[in-house]
Amino acid sequence: MFIRQIEMRELRMLLLHPFETSFGTTQERHVVLLKISDGRQTGCGDVTAAEGPFYSYETWETAWHVLRDYIIPSVLGKEVEQAGHVRAMFHGIRGHNMAKAGLETAFWDLQAKIKNVPLWKMLGGTRERVPCGVSIGIQASIDKLLGKIAAEMNAGYRRFKIKIKPGWDVEVIREVRAAFPKILLMGDANSAYTLADVDVFKKMDKYDVMMFEQPLHYEDIIDHAELQKQITTPICLDESIHSAEDARKAIQIGACKIINIKLGRVGGYKEACAVHDICRDHGVPVWCGGMLESGIGRAHNVALSSLENFSLPGDVSASSRYWAEDIIAPAVEVSADGQITQRNEPGIGYAVKESLIERLTMRSQVCMTIYEAEWICPSSSPPIRNGPIGVENGTVAAVYDRRQSRDRDNIAAVRFPGCAIIPGFVNAHCHLELTILRGFLDDLPFGDWIPRLTHAKYQVLSRADMLLSSQLGAIEMLRAGVTCVAEVMDLGTPCDTMREFGWQGVAYQEVFGPAPAQLAEALRDLKNKIDQYRTCETETLRVGVSPHAPYTVSAALYKAVNEYAERENLRMTTHIAESADEGLFVRSGAGVFAERWRERGIAFEPPGCSPLAYLDRLGLLRPETLLVHGVDLEDSDFRRLFEKRPALVHCPKSNAKLAHGVARLPEIRETGIKLGLGSDSVASNNVVDMFEEMRAAVFQQRGRTQKINALDAQTVFRMATLGGAECLGLDARLGSLDIGKRADFVVVDLNDLAVQPVHDPIDAMVYSASRHNVRATYVGGRELKPDTTDLLRELRRVAERLL
Repeated sequence: MFIRQIEMRELRMLLLHPFETSFGTTQERHVVLLKISDGRQTGCGDVTAAEGPFYSYETWETAWHVLRDYIIPSVLGKEVEQAGHVRAMFHGIRGHNMAKAGLETAFWDLQAKIKNVPLWKMLGGTRERVPCGVSIGIQASIDKLLGKIAAEMNAGYRRFKIKIKPGWDVEVIREVRAAFPKILLMGDANSAYTLADVDVFKKMDKYDVMMFEQPLHYEDIIDHAELQKQITTPICLDESIHSAEDARKAIQIGACKIINIKLGRVGGYKEACAVHDICRDHGVPVWCGGMLESGIGRAHNVALSSLENFSLPGDVSASSRYWAEDIIAPAVEVSADGQITQRNEPGIGYAVKESLIERLTMRSQVCMTIYEAEWICPSSSPPIRNGPIGVENGTVAAVYDRRQSRDRDNIAAVRFPGCAIIPGFVNAHCHLELTILRGFLDDLPFGDWIPRLTHAKYQVLSRADMLLSSQLGAIEMLRAGVTCVAEVMDLGTPCDTMREFGWQGVAYQEVFGPAPAQLAEALRDLKNKIDQYRTCETETLRVGVSPHAPYTVSAALYKAVNEYAERENLRMTTHIAESADEGLFVRSGAGVFAERWRERGIAFEPPGCSPLAYLDRLGLLRPETLLVHGVDLEDSDFRRLFEKRPALVHCPKSNAKLAHGVARLPEIRETGIKLGLGSDSVASNNVVDMFEEMRAAVFQQRGRTQKINALDAQTVFRMATLGGAECLGLDARLGSLDIGKRADFVVVDLNDLAVQPVHDPIDAMVYSASRHNVRATYVGGRELKPDTTDLLRELRRVAERLL
């Protein structure tokens, strides 16, 4: 779990009825609600501290302070393997268990939701129904108390805890027992007595009370042990037990026979489970105490009460006992036989009423993470030295200088000395499915390269193999700093992979069909696939269409796909003007591709123009179209680009490896169209390294034109980031480190001897760095570090079939 955001809210909740204890009377609760998010799921917890320092030294105000200034910064922006590890992350903070529990319980809720399991089952609980009781405050008269008990009996409760204090004790217990001789009755003293009051407890001893809860000092166990020796009624410890170690010592000296476990008092689930286990091992029953929690805290208590040693009814009562409207749905309800049934939805099992929470909120604070590096390179503006970016809920929230960031009290800082933080690379043209073919097609002429690829893809490899291939490609790109792709896919596995890794971009579904007779089937298959993929679209993960190339797609199919894309508002991409073989086919109907069509009996009337002009005639040159390669352009084609405004992605290394030539990039740039940078597949490139692509693009253009200003580092860096996002129509949300955009960013280590010294970070990265300098890749503010151990083992097995 990577923790992207933590939100605190102070809620003011009015109780239905005043609640009086020996500490005083409570009429309203100020609840600190905590929500933590990994960007996909949200976990909730609440702080059970009271308004005043009476039950403990903690209050909701101290909890707010300790959470904001100490606890939250210790976990925000960190990777947490499991909820049980959270407590160790703030082990240096002494006390403040209620504040700790509020955050820790939210972690458990989040983890259960991520695992898609009910929290009580994840805890190892076995009780599907939880027996529950009620806690009844001190009343104005004994008659009113008896009436209150009668009403709660009618509501289904079978165990009654009544508050006692000096002067409201022996007579009260006697009258309650006389009126209700068979109920489970306990007295809660809340530390209101001393050992000098032993005679009071001896008098109450004969009324069959199931326990006296915390009769003596809130820190004591010694005097409780002495009191327990002198009375037969079991003593239950509450305020004295803050840890499993406290429980062990109390049991060892005979200070109690029962222990009340409260999540807030002991600091959360990890310690609560440890107390439970020690009590179970010593034959000491436990029960779950209440602290006038909101519905969220109540839901956590229900989950905790599922553990096997919670054999006594707890203070886990219905929402309606305390609140006119609880902040969860459905409300917690008690059955006619005094039980609460566990819910089987993920996490705590209850939905949060956001609109009600909003109405009850007195104040709120969203805590962010900042990432500090020597350089911030937004792409949309010049580099900033020592300018950290702030990330809230997966988006770029702000940019601060170091002095300002240190003054802020609601942040967690992640520091990368000597590094640059840049937008995630946008690989504007790739084929993840072909990753398994790395090295398989090396040094083949393009006319032979394509049929061998086609044979391997359709005759040797299965869809499962292609999914593995896509996963390998995605991991390779993530490690190389790519966070957004224009993926051209055939079998759809990259779309699954993009969702798996939270990747952004456009997944273009390829379509083939050189023969006119194939048109109807090809278009029907394309539409079925698009309908399937569109259900998974998000604001920054889209699907599109990709008629492959002039030598694999008929003119009629090109037109039909284009009309379909316009009608359905789908972006489109196509390989065009990639090679001399393609140009020969389109201009004169000659060459290797024409021969293949003739072998298949497909007639072709060459349009007798450049490939780009051919697309223009078919109506495909429009702003929503992404052209791939553009190597074989004629002078007249630049006017078409200027007028029709399609986008174009440049793949310098792939073009060179396949001996296709070098695109006339300066001339293309002069048309003003959007330009991106792509790696193409590793079948034609071998590695995904956007630093190499940038470097190759600059060097090729300078070598071709013999002009130093043909292409520079700043321009090609923009092509690899914001330019690529513009090509995909996603630049409003991706491609640069601007406020409000997704926090997709990469940390590039500039400390490498091969990069130092750094005079300009963009120049240093373009001319000296490589994918091996990528230190971390963040997608939506979450660092992705996928493991490849099992994947590589399986891929080696698949690759052997290609030989």
